[in-house]
Amino acid sequence: MAQFFSEVGAVKSLHARIGRALKTLTALHAESKAATRVDDMKQLRERMQEETDQTSQAAREAKTRLEALGTANDEANANVEGCEPGSSHDRTRRSVTASLTKRLKDLMGEFAELRQTLQVRACAAWLLRPLAL
Repeated sequence: MAQFFSEVGAVKSLHARIGRALKTLTALHAESKAATRVDDMKQLRERMQEETDQTSQAAREAKTRLEALGTANDEANANVEGCEPGSSHDRTRRSVTASLTKRLKDLMGEFAELRQTLQVRACAAWLLRPLAL
């Protein structure tokens, strides 16, 4: 169980990293609304893109680790004594894995909403730009 909980800790740290990135992206988005200079806006876009890429990478890693936890749960049921289906160890493993998976899904839903907001704002800015005739 010690290895299981160390892996759970790693997944939780990835969740925290994703949460911090969401807050950073929200702050950058708010800052971009007030930016008036082109150079400032380009820098903000680059920082937002970097945060988005890092968040996507962390989410992929968390998903991979959660899938590995699910596989480890199944293997533990078959191979580890005291971890048979229905035992307290099995219920704990499955419960923790399910809650982490749900948390990742919720975080990625928030991330998708924020990303959609950013895309709509960028599209609206492009549509409302002054036309040079």
